[in-house]
Amino acid sequence: MDPLISLRARDGAARARRRLRRPRDLSGKGINLVLLTAVWVLLVGRLSVFTVVSGALIATIVTLLFPMPAIVWPGWIHPIGALRLVGAVTWDLARASVQLAWFALSWRRQPRSGVVAVPLSSDADLYQVATGTILSIVPGSVVVEARWRTRTLYMHIFDMAPGDAARERTGALRAELRILRAFGTTDEIAQACEHLRASEHGTAPGSAAAGEERR
Repeated sequence: MDPLISLRARDGAARARRRLRRPRDLSGKGINLVLLTAVWVLLVGRLSVFTVVSGALIATIVTLLFPMPAIVWPGWIHPIGALRLVGAVTWDLARASVQLAWFALSWRRQPRSGVVAVPLSSDADLYQVATGTILSIVPGSVVVEARWRTRTLYMHIFDMAPGDAARERTGALRAELRILRAFGTTDEIAQACEHLRASEHGTAPGSAAAGEERR
């Protein structure tokens, strides 16, 4: 084989690998325009040429006036992890709905609510938002505060027994781990697993503060 052709082939393969490793920027204007246009059509409730054109025009104006910051996503989609994430969220939704319905029928006691601090392992806005969203859509829990600098979520629990802060925090970290196993990198998944184990043993950074309950 010609050495020059072999060298060009190796350079092309190296560039391809760099492109695969390069973090993805999810703030693309094309995606935002399509999503905003779809939201506009859903709000109007009628699919027509005028609705789509007007939605695209409004989406363009909104995108230009309020540009979104860059959201870097260094990972990729893991099909098995994504399926497990969907299954776990579906199970959590069904289980929490049944528990709240049973609690509503058992009117003999009042709920004992509390707020639990959850220090996350990942340092990406996308994963923090995704974790907070999954925790909030499950009945009985909602994220009331998210601190960007410390990557800490404060989660309000509808009913929790004294000393349940550690269990609730562990459940939230497992939700973060499921998200990373669906969309994160190998290093992020390994870091989240180590952080979860350290939190379960009370040795994670900030675990003492996170174990405090605010009622």
